[in-house]
Amino acid sequence: MMNKKANVALALLAVIVVVIILYLILINALKECRQDSQCGEGSYCGSDFRCHEMKVIQKSVINNEYHLWKASFVIGIAIIIAAIILRLRRQ
Repeated sequence: MMNKKANVALALLAVIVVVIILYLILINALKECRQDSQCGEGSYCGSDFRCHEMKVIQKSVINNEYHLWKASFVIGIAIIIAAIILRLRRQ
């Protein structure tokens, strides 16, 4: 018992290490999942280590039937009129 302060400090350090180790074990044990396979079907393991249900993305139908002939007709007529105007100005 020469160094009581050293013994107390060493015992306190040991208690702190044991508390930290128990805390880490408890935190690790409270995780619901670590991999997607640990969750049920249709679920995934999130970054918070909990199982989350996968969201279903609805597919939408896109109508690709564009009727562009009217616009192309107007642009074509505009080009023809512009060419006629430019030709008349030269004369």
